[in-house]
Amino acid sequence: MVWRGRFWATVLLCTFRLAVATHGEVPSFRGLGFLDLNGPRSEALGISADGSIVAGFSKYGSSFQGFRWTTGSGMEGLGWLDSPEPYSDAVGISGDGSTIVGEGRYGANMVAIRWRRETGVEPVAFPLGGISSDTMAASADGSFVTGFRDLANGEREGFRWSEASGLRLFGHLPATNWEQPNAISGDGSIVVGTVNGNDAFYWDQTGGMRSFRDLSPGAFRARSAWAMTADAKWVVGIGNELGEIATDQAFRWSMASGFEGLGRAEDGTIMHRAMAVSADGSIIVGDNYTTQEAFIWREGHGAQRLKDYLEDLGLSLDGWSLTFATGVSADGRTIVGAGFNPAGQKEAWIAVVPEPGSLLVMSVACLMVGRIRRGAGFRTS
Repeated sequence: MVWRGRFWATVLLCTFRLAVATHGEVPSFRGLGFLDLNGPRSEALGISADGSIVAGFSKYGSSFQGFRWTTGSGMEGLGWLDSPEPYSDAVGISGDGSTIVGEGRYGANMVAIRWRRETGVEPVAFPLGGISSDTMAASADGSFVTGFRDLANGEREGFRWSEASGLRLFGHLPATNWEQPNAISGDGSIVVGTVNGNDAFYWDQTGGMRSFRDLSPGAFRARSAWAMTADAKWVVGIGNELGEIATDQAFRWSMASGFEGLGRAEDGTIMHRAMAVSADGSIIVGDNYTTQEAFIWREGHGAQRLKDYLEDLGLSLDGWSLTFATGVSADGRTIVGAGFNPAGQKEAWIAVVPEPGSLLVMSVACLMVGRIRRGAGFRTS
């Protein structure tokens, strides 16, 4: 009776810690579904700062359509521009969730678009000229967006646009003719991305276009900057040590501390591409583009396959493969991406995890349950 009392007391403790560790929200994982169940496919590419709104795209008929997803409403299509061959996607979302940006077909052309509930889908800074354009990211309130336009000669020009200030083209770094912005700061003053696919750039209103090599000279080369915190303190992306071009790895960078390679997971898997970062820079998610596996990096813990991390929390992901993680909320607790579900369909997903400070308490309590139940020591593998 004493043994049973201790066991159930520990079970209750574990359950209680699990419930309160996330302010009443236990760890969870779910697929986000599809706009069209005929030939289903969906991918999540962005998340609002509070983790409540997800943006992405889904197969719809013979084409694709951008979507907005919330817990209450599920997946909602964003619509299309006027075109005989309708198409839209969503690759970025403002911090407050009010604005979603991407690309859509307008007539015969692919153009940069944004979506707001009041106006629906509309072209951005149209016409931009060139053969196509795309929007990649939006500022915290959606007032600024950044993207690029492609010209017939193969040139790609980055831009920032707002209704108040209009269109501002970035120009090019010396001996380059192609840049792709990927992220914009919360106030719209800083943009980061990639130049010619092999050199990360940093743009601000006063300094213009600069290479990260100029900001942080050293042995690390940033090939592409993929995401940035709203205050622009932390930037993450993909790069390599000079002379080790074949060994790309994810990085974290700040103006104060320079580059930090995120290294490998315990199983030796390289963390190739960092795609999103929490507000304080302590949680980073991305993927290994060789093995097609999502990862999570936590300050003080290092890198880990995201599926392993979620299963360590007690979540069941049987049949799922998580190929990439593309967004994380400001507090680091909500993560989105895409993978293959148990039916083999590519599907957007969302995961909610404990607060970093609560995870240890929860894990120790749950391990105690395992120890009492088995009559053995703690599991270490």
